[in-house]
Amino acid sequence: SSRSPPDFMSFVPYAWKFKFILKEFELLTVANEYNWIDTASNNPENGHLAICGKLLSLEFSLPFTEFLSDVVPFMFKVTGEHLDLSAFLPDTNTSHDILFTLDNSARIVGRDGALIWKKDLQQGKWRRKCDYANGWIDCWCVPNLVLSIEFLYHSCPMDGPPPQADIATPDKESNLLGPLRPQDKPGTSDVQSPSESSSGKSFNFDPTTLEP
Repeated sequence: SSRSPPDFMSFVPYAWKFKFILKEFELLTVANEYNWIDTASNNPENGHLAICGKLLSLEFSLPFTEFLSDVVPFMFKVTGEHLDLSAFLPDTNTSHDILFTLDNSARIVGRDGALIWKKDLQQGKWRRKCDYANGWIDCWCVPNLVLSIEFLYHSCPMDGPPPQADIATPDKESNLLGPLRPQDKPGTSDVQSPSESSSGKSFNFDPTTLEP
C-alpha cells in the first residue's frame, strides 16, 4: 500500500495464511443473464444459485518471502462434505415450469437398485432458505469434494528509471537525506549534488539528530 519504491534494506519476509471453515451453510448469489439485478420492483425477478452443505473448508496462503520475486505461487485448497447446488427461478422465468416439472417427475436409481424420488433426497439435510417449500431445486450434489487450485502470479515491472541499485549508496543518501540535514551557516546548505558527493567529500552526519 506504500507509494515509495521497494527497498531491499527495509524488506521483511512474511506470509499470510488464511483458513475459512463453514458448517451447515448456504452461500447465495444472483444468477441473472448479463449480470442484471432487479432492485426496482417490489417483487424482484431475480434468479439465484446457492451452494449448500454440511462442511466447507477454504485454505490458502500468500507468501511474500523473496524481494521483488518474478513469480509468486498461490495455492488454494477447497474441501467439502455433502455439498449441493440449488437453483431458484422466479415464476416469470420461461424455464420455471419446465424445470419444476422435470424435477417433480425425476427418479434416481440408488446403489441398491431401488428407485428414489429426487425431491425426497433433500429430507434430513440442513436448510434455512434453500428448500423446496421456498421454490428451490437441487440440481447438483456431491458427497465429498477436494479441489486444489494453483495460481502463479507474475509481477509487473515497475515503471520509471533503472533500479536504484545502480546508484551508489552515498549518492542515494545525499539525495534522500540532504533536505533534512541542518545548515552550518545561514544561507548555506549541506545538500550536495550527486557529482559532488561522488568526488569523495565526506559528511559528518549523525542520524540520531533527526526528529522522528
